Amino acid sequence: MRKRYVQVDGDLIEVTPEFRQERPATEAHNIIPDINPYQSMATGEMIGGRRQHREHLRQHGLVEIGNETDKLRAWGSWPGRVDWREAVQREMAKRGLQ
Repeated sequence: MRKRYVQVDGDLIEVTPEFRQERPATEAHNIIPDINPYQSMATGEMIGGRRQHREHLRQHGLVEIGNETDKLRAWGSWPGRVDWREAVQREMAKRGLQ
């Protein structure tokens, strides 16, 4: 049977499988790694990090899907859900698909 231990002041102490060590938020670090390199769908160039990603989006007027709603709503060019539904229904009606 496996045993679990935690180190307290240099001593190993056996604990039960249900044991969860509490960590104060100030002691826990959250390091987010850089993004993996990818090929831009807009230009074909390789993007190698977050900074280059942000600059590329800015340079080419691109918007990252999933992060676009607040900015576009602020600019007034992002229709609400009802507007999309109505636009799709109008287009389907034009083509006799409804």
